[in-house]
Amino acid sequence: MSEHPTPDSQPTPEAPASVDVSAQRTAGRRRFLLKAGGVAVPTALTLASRPVMAWDCNTASTWGSAQGVANTSYSSYTRSRRINISLYADETYTKANWVANSTRAGTGLAVPWTAIGCKSTNTAPWNNFKNLKLSNITSSAITGVGSTTLLWNYLNTSTDEYGVLMVVAWLNFVAAQKTGATPGLAKCLAPQSTNSLVAFGAPGFKGADGQTWDKTRITNYLKSNYIARMS
Repeated sequence: MSEHPTPDSQPTPEAPASVDVSAQRTAGRRRFLLKAGGVAVPTALTLASRPVMAWDCNTASTWGSAQGVANTSYSSYTRSRRINISLYADETYTKANWVANSTRAGTGLAVPWTAIGCKSTNTAPWNNFKNLKLSNITSSAITGVGSTTLLWNYLNTSTDEYGVLMVVAWLNFVAAQKTGATPGLAKCLAPQSTNSLVAFGAPGFKGADGQTWDKTRITNYLKSNYIARMS
């Protein structure tokens, strides 16, 4: 399957924090370019619109830019810029959900493998989610995860947090595209024409802020924005 053009309790919002005005202006003018190999992946400095069930995530550029602002977190940074963000729990599936094929309580979401189209009426490998490979959901690479990797087995056995979260992120992205249940996820990861997960598949690239998006930075982004979490 080629790349697709194709959530628990609510934390108490933090109080707004002051942010250096010049840093705000600089960030406001910046257009973040995620570079993977020879491919430039543009990600606009924007925040995804609020999905139906009130979950928000920051684009890579918004989150990345906030990391460079001293004495503030990305959440207080976005609030200081009057961007509508609330730190609600996620509305995407976790690794634990994909492993157990369990849904999120109170969300109304289908069980995850059914959400991406794995049903007994479909032809192989989609008739059995345990046979689904990485190449069946995306043509993009993930460092350390082969294209023929069986996803359910990988999620059950791998100790590589980066690889696991990237697989979960891709699965969540596909589920969002197929069901329309979390439209903000698509806007967050692909605010323009290219999915940020494509760049994340090759850690080590640098953003326009000069920061290296290594495995640690990528996993922190995916977890902090509830795009992919372990549980």
